[in-house]
Amino acid sequence: LQLQSLVTLVRWANDHWEVTYTKTDTKEKVTEVCNFVVVASGEFSSPVIPDVERMNMYKGKIMHSHDYKDSEEFRGRRVLLVGAGASGLDLAIQLSNVTEKLFHSHHLSYNQPEFSPTYVKKPDIDSFTPTGAVFVDGSTEDFDQVIFCTGYNYAHPFLDQSSGVTASQKFVLPLYRHTVNIKRPSMAFVGVSKKVINRVMDAQGQYVAALAAGKFELPPQEAMLKSWLNHVYEQQNMGKRIVDVNVVSDMDEYFGNLTAEADVIPAPPVLTKIAKFNGKNRLDDLLNYRDYDYKLIDSQNYERKYIPRKELPCPIEV
Repeated sequence: LQLQSLVTLVRWANDHWEVTYTKTDTKEKVTEVCNFVVVASGEFSSPVIPDVERMNMYKGKIMHSHDYKDSEEFRGRRVLLVGAGASGLDLAIQLSNVTEKLFHSHHLSYNQPEFSPTYVKKPDIDSFTPTGAVFVDGSTEDFDQVIFCTGYNYAHPFLDQSSGVTASQKFVLPLYRHTVNIKRPSMAFVGVSKKVINRVMDAQGQYVAALAAGKFELPPQEAMLKSWLNHVYEQQNMGKRIVDVNVVSDMDEYFGNLTAEADVIPAPPVLTKIAKFNGKNRLDDLLNYRDYDYKLIDSQNYERKYIPRKELPCPIEV
């Protein structure tokens, strides 16, 4: 186990992997020979800040939600919040009751709650000005700071071309079962799948561990490639783009495939049901959706009960 190390290069060398890393304390550069490589660096380390017209003119502070620590930093300030994914909605709740004005730029359709009077919904940004922004509806606002809640890119700068995968900021391909490098099956990825519950990451870890230990054999390369192409065609038929190639379409089916091949312990379908319901409930009841407890009845069914969190009150005064 090697800690405090930054991997700078992973390359295929005829019949093995060479992994080069730099020790962060001594700056020593080391290259190790490996038989199997697992890439589990996650997808939340490279924040995306979109290139908005004239953004370089803006004189205030620009940051990403990745660097957000506490709402007190923004007390009494005029803030522009951009994006309405999980982070954007969470920060809208936290900031609307402490800011002088919170402008929230997004195009999400959801049951917007009664935020604090400081909250102002805005459309997409057209361009920045030195003190604020012009929005696509022609309106203008001035603010002190911008927080982008605009997601993350994949970041695998250490993967050499010899690795056999195409790893861009938006996708990694081709991967069998969203994990195995089809061209070099002794490399596997954990955690690049999109729109999944955490249990999927656990299952991928079990799958990859079993593969590395030689507990099961993969299908022939041609069969793996065919399976991956079928997934791509399925995504295309649903109107998806290549950037969606790492999306798991059906989590229950996915668990079934991993179980059939590697005897992975499957997640009960009830967890997928809860995840889907909670995702919808977040948009329907943003201020209270966290206050539900879920009790598993069996592998298919659950009960939910509303229990207000007195010890963790909603930051909005309602």
